[in-house]
Amino acid sequence: MFLICSISSLLFPPFLSLFLLLLLTNLTISLKSDSVKLEFREKNHFFTIPITVGSNKQPFEVQVDTTTCETWLPSINTTFEVEKYDPKTSSTSEILNKEFEIDDEDGNVRGTPVYDSVTVGPFSLDRFGFVLVNGYQQDFKDFPDGKLGLGFRHEHGVEFNWLGYLKEKGLIEKEMFTILPEEEKLIVGGLPPELQGDAFSTCDLVETNDLDDVFRPGWVCELTHIFFGVDTKEKSLEMALQVDARVIFDSAYNYISMPKRHLNDFNKKFMQEFFNDSCIEIKEDDEIYFICDDDEKIKQGSIAFLMGGFGYVVPWNKLFKQIEEDKYEMLIRFHKENDDIFSFGYPFTSQFVIVYNAEDKQLGFYGGEKIDLKKDWDEYMAGESPIQKKEKVKKLLLYGGIFGGILLFLIICLVIRSNNMKKTPYENRSMLKDEQLPQ
Repeated sequence: MFLICSISSLLFPPFLSLFLLLLLTNLTISLKSDSVKLEFREKNHFFTIPITVGSNKQPFEVQVDTTTCETWLPSINTTFEVEKYDPKTSSTSEILNKEFEIDDEDGNVRGTPVYDSVTVGPFSLDRFGFVLVNGYQQDFKDFPDGKLGLGFRHEHGVEFNWLGYLKEKGLIEKEMFTILPEEEKLIVGGLPPELQGDAFSTCDLVETNDLDDVFRPGWVCELTHIFFGVDTKEKSLEMALQVDARVIFDSAYNYISMPKRHLNDFNKKFMQEFFNDSCIEIKEDDEIYFICDDDEKIKQGSIAFLMGGFGYVVPWNKLFKQIEEDKYEMLIRFHKENDDIFSFGYPFTSQFVIVYNAEDKQLGFYGGEKIDLKKDWDEYMAGESPIQKKEKVKKLLLYGGIFGGILLFLIICLVIRSNNMKKTPYENRSMLKDEQLPQ
């Protein structure tokens, strides 16, 4: 900077030198900026964001989804009455001779990978990879207009992951983003300025390789306990329901879901103790949920979920949605047990500002109500975590099965060999082919 000032003072009048210095200073500051705000809208408890695609800047409003890595758009061959992408109208499109299938709890989609220019807010990417959807699963119940995938993993290469591709192209400093639910904003590339310096808690991301394809790309942490009660103060692990599971954070989900194996404990510790007979159990497809009619009980109390030493509190009144006069649907659902995994959708994610940090493999939580149980949790997690222990047991069973199979095969071979050795010479001779018999 000193050299620049010296040269400018020789070549330009003083006021021009001052102007040049200010310009360069502002340029330096802007280059260090690592976050940009993108305005996005809330629709039916999930978020959408406007994007443009192709050389003709075709506009779309797509869903922000933290459980998938791929961005996808509907093709002109789909039947939904939505905005559709036609690669023939864009001079920058490039269609690949492949087919992708994207797994989703609300219905899978399949289509052809395409490269084209994509602009989201101030970010423009040339040759960004996304999926041109040609077909939906028969019972598809998801948002048909398209998705912007903000999952953690790069399933098909970094050019198909929007966040990772921004980092690779040097458009953001860090592979991280933050959703501000109240302000309806998405911050990309670093911490929002209003959060820098604030105290926050974290949970570390865990392995997802053993999970179903639906969950593998997501942001998944370890969940060890759940607290139920009117008062969230003075809690201890002895008062909680131990679950030792994993949880995926889903920006496109309207509920909190739990595996069905926890339903009995949930009934005992929550429904019977606090709601008595004011709720009825509803079974719908593969899910179970509750309808309640006592609005006074809904207004008091909370549930807290323990991750990384902190209990994250969700008030009861955020867990119910009025569907009729004096009838409230509980926004907790119990699902089939393909994996022992919880899903945290809008009732949880709306209570906290969540930082999705791929650089440090963590999630950060700002604001909301929390219970500090770090000391008890560290003692509980001393050594191997419950999830690690479960994984070790699975590996031991797998290796044990392989070893047992090999051992059984060797025993069978030895038995056959032993039987052959016991046969008389005549029996052995009779087994030879005629041409091998002595003349």
